[in-house]
Amino acid sequence: METFTQGLEMQYNTRYITCKVCGCNTTKFLGIRGNLEYNDAPLLSSEDEHIVTNIVRCRNCGFVYTNPYIVIPEDVTLGFYNEPEKYRASVCEEDPLRIFTRNLNIIERVTGKRGRILDIGSGKGEFLALAKKRGWEAFGVEPAQNFAHYAADKYNLDIQNVTLEEANFPYDYFDVVTLNMVLEHIENPHELLVRIKKVLKNGGLLFIEVPNMDSLLLQAINIYYRLKGKNWSAHLSPLHYPYHCYGYNTSSLKLLCELNGFNAIRFFIFSIGLRGFRIQNKTNWFQNTTLNLLAQIFTLINKGDILIALGVK
Repeated sequence: METFTQGLEMQYNTRYITCKVCGCNTTKFLGIRGNLEYNDAPLLSSEDEHIVTNIVRCRNCGFVYTNPYIVIPEDVTLGFYNEPEKYRASVCEEDPLRIFTRNLNIIERVTGKRGRILDIGSGKGEFLALAKKRGWEAFGVEPAQNFAHYAADKYNLDIQNVTLEEANFPYDYFDVVTLNMVLEHIENPHELLVRIKKVLKNGGLLFIEVPNMDSLLLQAINIYYRLKGKNWSAHLSPLHYPYHCYGYNTSSLKLLCELNGFNAIRFFIFSIGLRGFRIQNKTNWFQNTTLNLLAQIFTLINKGDILIALGVK
């Protein structure tokens, strides 16, 4: 089933989909997601349409997704990454390498050694630059041309401006493959993990970092919306570039990995504050302080905002 809607001065196709992890089509409605709704704009009307969709959770595996799914043209998505010098990655502004240092520390504690590492969706190259500096043989694939060239030139990295499928790496080639805040953008996660398994050595490590859909902060914000009489969802919201159409929790991510041949799944949960994010409402200091404090508390009880999964081939 397809519909057609308009928003952000562009036209978008939408389609109804089933769960990308388990294929189930039985869902729980979590709320609506949109761009203008969060500024108290009216819902869709024939005179002034804008982007809006539903957020649902798979009742079988817990996968969260937009349904109907908004089909974003590839050139629009990649166009978001046209200006690397102006783009601020989702990391702490005061110390932009802090998040990557933490991730690499986790990887090195598990592997116990350095080897050949591949970063998929390597962006501006900060993570791979750090890995190379610490003795890793670093490779990357990045479909956004300007980002790939920027990273290769600035850090002298081996980054290809292609997808993993187009890269043609040898089988059993890498000791570690990483997805740093990438999987939530991937339309066919099973296909990607199949390709990763081919290029990863036996016993090699898969590292995945995604937003945590079981975050208690998201649930707290959803309750706040309900108290205000709104049927909004904080999951996968708001609707802005780059779009988050899919969301994982530990159960859905574990199932996805196991279905594609990865075992010994381990999880780590952190606060989104480590990526430099703070909840900010210019007119409500009390709300800001309360929500940011809750985010820290929820992380202490393992219900934070960032989910890391480690799987072994």
